[in-house]
Amino acid sequence: MPRGLVTGRQMTRLILTVAMVTFLMMLIQVVISRRALLHRMTRGTKQLLQHSTHTNNNNHDMEEELLKQGWTNTTDPHLLKWLKETDGGGRVFQTSLRPYNVTDHNYGNFKDSVVFKFYEKHITKLLSNKVGGFFVEAGALDGYILSNTLALERFRAWSGLLVEPRPDMFQQLLQKQRKSFAARFCLAEKPYLYKTKFWLSPDFVKDNIAFGAVGSRVYDKVQADERESGSLVNVLCIPLASLLINLAVTYVDLFVVDVEGSEWGVLDNFPFHQITVDMLAVERKDKGQEDRKAFIKMVRSKGFGLLDNLKEDYIFVRKTAEFIVLEDEP
Repeated sequence: MPRGLVTGRQMTRLILTVAMVTFLMMLIQVVISRRALLHRMTRGTKQLLQHSTHTNNNNHDMEEELLKQGWTNTTDPHLLKWLKETDGGGRVFQTSLRPYNVTDHNYGNFKDSVVFKFYEKHITKLLSNKVGGFFVEAGALDGYILSNTLALERFRAWSGLLVEPRPDMFQQLLQKQRKSFAARFCLAEKPYLYKTKFWLSPDFVKDNIAFGAVGSRVYDKVQADERESGSLVNVLCIPLASLLINLAVTYVDLFVVDVEGSEWGVLDNFPFHQITVDMLAVERKDKGQEDRKAFIKMVRSKGFGLLDNLKEDYIFVRKTAEFIVLEDEP
C-alpha cells in the first residue's frame, strides 16, 4: 500500500478515538459545570442562612435597643418600625382565614354568670346593631372563655385586636381561629416598651385550663401571700396605641379591659384624643370607696361618662358618642 494512504480500519479507529476524546471533554465540562453550580447553590444557601441569621440578629438588636433606651412616646418611629418589620418580634398575628374552632359564641356556657350577663346586656344594647365595628379585648385568655367580643365577630362581622400575654393561653387563642389580630403582649402602663414578670395563677379548674388562668397578672400586682405559689414568665409590655397605630386603627368601638390590676395605667396613658374609643368595659378589683371614686374621676377626665357599675365591673361611654349616658356619680 502506498505510503500516506489510510486504510478503512485505521479511519474507523481514528473516528472512534476522536469521538471518545470529544465525549471525555464533554463529560469533564459537565462535571466542572455541576461543581460550579453546586458551589453557587451552596454559597447561595449560606448567604440565605447568613441573611436569615443577620435579620434575626437585627430584629433582636432592635428590640434590645428599644428596651435599653425606653422611648417616651407611643408613636416613636423606632418602635413603629420594629412592629412593622418584625411583627413585634413575631408576637403579632394576622386574622385567621380558617373556619372557627369553637362550638358556639359561648353565651350558653356563661349565661348564669352575673358579671358576663352584666357586660353582655350593655354591649348588646349599645353595639349589637352595628355591623363591621372594631374592638380591642385585653386579657383575652383563650379567645373563647368569657369573651365579650366573640359574638360580635361571628355574627356582626366585627374585627379587632386580641391581646394576651400568657403563652399557654395565647397558643389556645390562635387555635380558635378568630377573625381578629392577636398580640402576645401585656399592655404597658407606661408610654414605652418594657419587660416585666408575669405571674401565672396556680388555680386549677378541671377540664378547663382557661378558667384557671383568669387570675394571672403582672407580678407586681400579686399580693405577698400569693407569691409563694404559681410560676413566673417574662413578658413584653407595649402601649396599646402603638399596636393600633401599626394596624392603622384610629377608631375603636369597644375596648374591653381585663388586665388584673394594670387598668389604671393602661387607660391613663392611652391617647384618647388621637384614637377614638366609644365604649369601655373595665374590670377593676374593689379597693374601697376612695379608690373607686378616684378611678371613675380619672376615666371621666378622658371624656367618658359612667353608664353602669357592678361592684368591680364598669361600663363607660364616650360623652360625645351617640349613646344615652347616665349621670356620673359624684
